[in-house]
Amino acid sequence: MIGDLFVHCVKRPSDFHVLRVIRAVRRAREQLSLGDAQGVSRELYARPARRLGLTVSEVEAVVETWMHERPLRYLPACRFPDVQLLFSDLRSSGRTIAVLSDYPAERKLAALGLAADLVVSSVDTTVDRFKPNPAGLRRILALTGAKPDECLLIGDRDELDGECARRLGVPFLLKTNSTTGPNRFARYAELRASL
Repeated sequence: MIGDLFVHCVKRPSDFHVLRVIRAVRRAREQLSLGDAQGVSRELYARPARRLGLTVSEVEAVVETWMHERPLRYLPACRFPDVQLLFSDLRSSGRTIAVLSDYPAERKLAALGLAADLVVSSVDTTVDRFKPNPAGLRRILALTGAKPDECLLIGDRDELDGECARRLGVPFLLKTNSTTGPNRFARYAELRASL
């Protein structure tokens, strides 16, 4: 994806601002996760727009193209081994699969060949807060009727996903290459064996 973006900017120097927009949006996302900021669906685009002297619509267009649309073709190659089997195992056992993502995830899941029963995004108007604020996880619990101790949150960032889970008392597993420490796993095959 980085190569795709670089080639695009070389061919169209007038679009070099795309790099600045993506960087500013990522920075805004990190800032908005601190201090439990509200209104993230608006501020995620408004902050970069103010900073770069662009309209919110211009920022949204860059994000839609370069963060939501163009990466879809690369996602199948990025899917972790055995995650599709884990989803299948969970579905076969009658468990509900819910996905909590900072950004809309339906198209990404489809590109990965995965299907969830419920998808909640931090930028949904019913949530409008980024992790580690537990608003999105709270929404999943409300929609499914599940209690915190009946769930398991799997994430790849302890400071965001793990903290979100801890704030509601939901068990958490960290997907990481380093399995040193509790509640960590490196491969989905290991996780499948323990469920």
